[in-house]
Amino acid sequence: MGKSRFFVWWIIAAFAVSVPAVLAAQEADPADPFYESLLDEARFLYKEGKPAETIENLEVAFFGFLDHPGRLFECYVYLGVCHYQQKNYEKAAYYIQEIRRLKLGEHDAGAALPEGLAAKYAEVSAKLVES
Repeated sequence: MGKSRFFVWWIIAAFAVSVPAVLAAQEADPADPFYESLLDEARFLYKEGKPAETIENLEVAFFGFLDHPGRLFECYVYLGVCHYQQKNYEKAAYYIQEIRRLKLGEHDAGAALPEGLAAKYAEVSAKLVES
């Protein structure tokens, strides 16, 4: 009986160690290059002052980042700010609320937000969600 208990505990310990490693590996998997290129183009379009075109790219791109919370956070920030700039306040509020609902703000360190965008996001968030 002692050997079988040891074996059971050994299996449980091995499982407990391997599951977090598998989950970390899944998140570390690179996103599909198609979606990465859409995000790259959206970043460029935003810098060029083209919020409508930025939205078009990101409303497709974010689907490729559902398993990549840092990138999803970045997409939602751009979408929230760009919809706000287009005076679509309902959609802007939706994306900001999704960031909070999904706790994507915890992944903001992994997002490469330009300084101006981060400030604009804070401003839009304060106006639409916190009021």
